[in-house]
Parts: sequence; structure tokens; C-alpha cells
Amino acid sequence: MKNLLFVVTALFIISSCNVEKKDAVVSQSPDGNVKVSVSGKRESPLTGWNINIVAEGKGLKGNISFEFFGSDLNDKTVQFVWEGNEKCTITFLQKDDTKRVFLFTPNSAEAMWTDLSEK
Repeated sequence: MKNLLFVVTALFIISSCNVEKKDAVVSQSPDGNVKVSVSGKRESPLTGWNINIVAEGKGLKGNISFEFFGSDLNDKTVQFVWEGNEKCTITFLQKDDTKRVFLFTPNSAEAMWTDLSEK
């Protein structure tokens, strides 16, 4: 029994040492002038994703980082909704079915990113 516990513990420690990285999920404004990329990494399947959102185009570059507790980072857990070329709402669906929502406004340098998530 002690050996089994040791093996299970060792496997857990080894698996938790691998950092998982995900390539960017990308969306472009309807006119193609602004690109928003979402990428992330996490220490193990038991931890949250460290998300980095980068927006580029029209002479601007901005980013925001936060923690996301989703099962994966893909087009099912990250959704982009563009309102013309001026606004993009990015929604992250977390494991507990709560949502993290960010509004990206490329023409507003002071409020380029607004966290609309319920706290």
C-alpha cells in the first residue's frame, strides 16, 4: 500500500511539473485592420490558465493578462463578438460555467480594456 501511495504521489508531482502552453486563439476586426490574440499557459490541469490577450493594428498595441479557470483554451471556451470595427467583446467560459468578459475598444487609449465580468 505504501508503494502504491508513493507511485501515485510521484506521478502527480511529475505531471504537475509540465507547463502546458496553448497557441493563440485569434480574431480580426471585420475590416481586418485589428487583430486580437489570446494565448495562455498553466502549470498543471489543476491550476488556472495565465492568459495574455494582445491586440494589434491601426497603430496600436495593447495587452491585458489575467487568470482563467477553464478546461481548455480554444474556440469553444473563448468567443469573440465584434461590433463593427470599433468594439470586440471577448468571453471566456470557465469550468464552473461562469464567464470572464472583456470589452476591447481599439479607439480608446484610456479604456482599451474593460473587465465586464461579474465579481
